[in-house]
Amino acid sequence: MKIPFQIRLFLSLLTAFAATPLSADDLGRLFFTPSQRQILDKLRYQPAKQKLPEVVIDQEPAEPEPKPVIGGIYVNGLVYRKNGKSTAWVNQANTSQGDLGHRYLEIDADAISPDEVEILIPSANKSVKLKVGELYEPESANQNSSPDR
Repeated sequence: MKIPFQIRLFLSLLTAFAATPLSADDLGRLFFTPSQRQILDKLRYQPAKQKLPEVVIDQEPAEPEPKPVIGGIYVNGLVYRKNGKSTAWVNQANTSQGDLGHRYLEIDADAISPDEVEILIPSANKSVKLKVGELYEPESANQNSSPDR
């Protein structure tokens, strides 16, 4: 009976590895000698030598200062749903994926109507209603249609 080459190779490798003696140092840090395990057990069950300091947490963490809006606010598009979550695209980001937080703008899903969206600018304590294609510039408080975007 002829034994296939792969099986002969596997058996020869298995025999070679089985014949090699291994020590705890060769296997790594998970396997220790009995004396090393005793030392580890003794250390594990000893009381802590040093107490950790107690940490006092403030009652209310300070909220980060809202950063001003840089550039204009442009409404790219709206999807209004009567029986679902509406979505607004503002400055190439949308409300359904939560991308607007890094742009320092807030839009409530209920503030999206079929033809406009109300955008809250926390840094200016102001809200503005914009239609698709409209541009609002916070520095000048100028609101206009912008066909070039």
